[in-house]
Amino acid sequence: MVDSATAPLRLVLAALRPPEPAAGQQLKQVSVLFVDVVGSTAMGQQLQPEDIHEVMDGALERFSAIVQANRGRVLQFTGDGMLAAFGADEAHEDDAESAIRAGLGIIEEALRQAPQVRRAHGIPDFNVRAGINTGTVLLGGGVDADGSIRGAVVNIAARMEQSAPAGGLRISHDTYRHVRGVFDVAEQPPISVKGIDTPVRSYLVERARPPSFHATTRGIEGLQTRMVGRDRELDQLEAAFDAVVADRSLHAVTVVGDAGLGKSRLLSEFRKVREQHAPSCWLLLGRAHPRSVLQPYGLLRDLVSGHLHISDSDSAAEARRKLVEGIERLLGEEGEAPAHLLGHLLGLDFSSSPHVIRILNDAPQIHDRAFEALAQFLRGLAASNGAPVVVLLDDLHWADDGSLDFVRHLLKNNRDTLLLVLMLTRPDLMERRADWIRGDSMHTRLDVAPLDKAYSNQLADVLLQRIAQVPAALQTLITGGAEGNPFYMEELVKMLIDDGVITTDAQGWHVLPDRLLKVRVPPTLTGVLQVRLDALSAHEKTALQQAAVIGHVFSDQILAAIDPAAPNALPVLLSKQLIVRRDAASPDGACEYAFQHNLLQQVAYDGVLKGPKRAGHATVGRYWSTRAEVAGPHGVNPAACRALVEAHFHCCQSDPQAYVGWFDAQFFNYLNAYAAQTLRPLADGLIEICERHFGSEHPQTAKALTNLARVMFMQGDVESAEPLTRRAITVQEQALGPDHPDVALTVAVMGGHFYGRGDWGVAEPFFRRALAIREKAFGAEHPLTLSSLDILASTVGELGRHEEAQQLSRRVLEIRERLLGPDHPDTWLALTALGDVLSKKKDHAAAEPLIRRALVAQQKNLPAEHPDTGLSMWNLAEALHGLGRLAEAEPLARGSLQMWEKTLGPQHEWTAWSLSSLARLRLAQGDAAEAARLAERALEIHQQTLGPDHATVGENLDMLARSLLAMGDHAAAEPLLVRTLAIQLGHLPADHPTPMATRQLLALTRGQLLQR
Repeated sequence: MVDSATAPLRLVLAALRPPEPAAGQQLKQVSVLFVDVVGSTAMGQQLQPEDIHEVMDGALERFSAIVQANRGRVLQFTGDGMLAAFGADEAHEDDAESAIRAGLGIIEEALRQAPQVRRAHGIPDFNVRAGINTGTVLLGGGVDADGSIRGAVVNIAARMEQSAPAGGLRISHDTYRHVRGVFDVAEQPPISVKGIDTPVRSYLVERARPPSFHATTRGIEGLQTRMVGRDRELDQLEAAFDAVVADRSLHAVTVVGDAGLGKSRLLSEFRKVREQHAPSCWLLLGRAHPRSVLQPYGLLRDLVSGHLHISDSDSAAEARRKLVEGIERLLGEEGEAPAHLLGHLLGLDFSSSPHVIRILNDAPQIHDRAFEALAQFLRGLAASNGAPVVVLLDDLHWADDGSLDFVRHLLKNNRDTLLLVLMLTRPDLMERRADWIRGDSMHTRLDVAPLDKAYSNQLADVLLQRIAQVPAALQTLITGGAEGNPFYMEELVKMLIDDGVITTDAQGWHVLPDRLLKVRVPPTLTGVLQVRLDALSAHEKTALQQAAVIGHVFSDQILAAIDPAAPNALPVLLSKQLIVRRDAASPDGACEYAFQHNLLQQVAYDGVLKGPKRAGHATVGRYWSTRAEVAGPHGVNPAACRALVEAHFHCCQSDPQAYVGWFDAQFFNYLNAYAAQTLRPLADGLIEICERHFGSEHPQTAKALTNLARVMFMQGDVESAEPLTRRAITVQEQALGPDHPDVALTVAVMGGHFYGRGDWGVAEPFFRRALAIREKAFGAEHPLTLSSLDILASTVGELGRHEEAQQLSRRVLEIRERLLGPDHPDTWLALTALGDVLSKKKDHAAAEPLIRRALVAQQKNLPAEHPDTGLSMWNLAEALHGLGRLAEAEPLARGSLQMWEKTLGPQHEWTAWSLSSLARLRLAQGDAAEAARLAERALEIHQQTLGPDHATVGENLDMLARSLLAMGDHAAAEPLLVRTLAIQLGHLPADHPTPMATRQLLALTRGQLLQR
């Protein structure tokens, strides 16, 4: 009967729940509150259903409001009661306290309702009982996913309620440990709970105590404080520095401690000592930030930029100039290559540099050589004047993986350098990198623990030094709740000053003891900071929350974009030391500010309601997206990359669906500017966003998959890219149909993957399909159609179908000449491509004039030593070789080799092509020994860049074997021919002329060996 009477309340509960879809199942620590109306069975026997409904509906509705008022959420109505959880939606450090206050409020509300229930319905003793337990539960899932909560914690909470007296609130010991000292309680005899082995300790809550105080800090305006309790740690850092000087070798220290324990203060004191005492040293500082994980090598960039005075406001050209000049100032002319490689890794786009272009598509090599460049720079710094180098890295727990990898590289490879690497981190880093310190005698861990009681009292004395006589209650208040955390203690003193408990004037500080009783200090940092925020006026608090939406660092200009009146609150926020002003100002005159601590920003942000939060992110997202939007690859610079990262974060918080389309429009500009490092985490994150908002089988998700695959291909991560591309094709075919242009792009990307591996037979159908789709969608002369036609011609040529390749290449050349003119770079490439096809067809006479025409145009119009010019030289040498004009071919072949070695690098794939070509030429000229040396070097490069089974590797093996045979070394040639034949048969049919010729040569070689 009670259930039927309270059925309407279930509709109330549904209305109270947030409109967003419930999250999936999750394990989470919460405080569970059970409430039960006492005597509901007897009430059902005395009253009609309508009367029961009136009593219970009104009561439970008021009880629900009390739960909501205390940041709890009602999960279930139980007929004559309810179940609520505190911390289910958003955890707070005082969730247990909130649950207790809600329970006491419900009991008090029941007592207020009792007289009315007695008068209206004749029920003499309307009352409730309540129980609370705290621990980990499973939220979500099941039939009633929104209201589902499971675990032993729930059973114990129910037992607490069942065993509580009428009008009483019983809490478990697990709840009591979170609120010790906040409430007056009476411990009860342990009680048994079904399914729990040992009796459970519990307490009856009598009343809330008068507010007391717990503590925290980090500097108080106008108060000079000394460091307390960290002399031992500072001595260890000094000892590490002395060891660097004495051993003339690297030492590293990782300082580990939770937030607020004084790591940054320790770093500051160490810097002060080093700046004031001999011997002098180089100091380099890098600091990670919460979103550093989205900025590849962001910590390294901060380190380098700080030392070389490179700012985000610098143009790309200015940033590159400062980097190069700074490194060359130290390393001399030899510093150019390290500067370009390091700059490219850090996102400064040195893609046109001769030191970078030759390895542009070899991400691992860029990574390794850039790491060595920075390590070399630090070695040079130490060697420049004999002074040790001290690298200080703060907040390492937020650092991106690439920067962490560099630190490991540095510690491994710079061991003989006068270098101290001092790193500060929270324990989170050890969860990401469990082996961060393990097994390295030169790398030590220094744990920063909470201050003990004696040091806590010393710090309280320092913080309260301007009070003539500190009341014992105040001393206890400051030291009792902080649990040895200096930041907690400082923040508490700040809040006491803000609240007027401590007054300040020129004569000193004074305490108002009567106001101490009115102060309640939450037991955690979140609580302390939230109390400070709540003490602000509505306008000040709103402005701070709007700034928190922007991020840890914000400008008054962006803040004004959210709310024009918000910057007016900044002077008050500065005076209350909630924010600090940064020295750097942006070029447009905006002033930059930062939150006093990242945790303060997070607490302020968590307090913003969803509507204003989403609107704020939308405004900030528009601000950054405007700055990230570029007209073409030439507009991509470090500032644009930073803006793109910021736009990604904020737009994804406000309107991710709209952002996806904007990102697609900008993606190609950034990809073509070689900003793969910036793009990869963003493209990766967009897949999850597309799956969530559009569905895993939506075309937009497929496009996101393709974008990430293209970034991976650019970085050389083909193994990760291939499954993404296949999945994208499947999704697009099902959603758009097999002939959609988007399918053509993804199919072409997949074909390019196989082409690069030398699997031309596998690649061909992908390119043909892309061509067919584009011809149908765009027409036969569209640039995308010609691009597909061009790569198809190259593919069939590699497969030995030279007539077909010739027809396709001529078609591309004819259209490009007609549409673009004879002097367009695409036309020159088409000339070279057709010449290459004719050479492979052995029609060298027809190939020569085409390639010469392209070469002349390129030499006239392209920069000196441009790789495309080298390509035409190489093709022309091949044609002349085929015509028997070896003397003319040799300088061209050597010229292309020299050009590619210089511009692309000695280990580049194209360099190996030129080596192989020159080897064939020298063999034909009778110099088998040089031919063998050239072929062996080409083989080594191609095996490394293309893999051991690539068709080109087979060609190199064949060339080396023939050179050895010409030298009479049949024994060395025989195994090479065996490998050659195996590779050829992996790419070509057995009756193809190429493997047939190899098989015949192998038989002759073995015959020669048998005759010996």
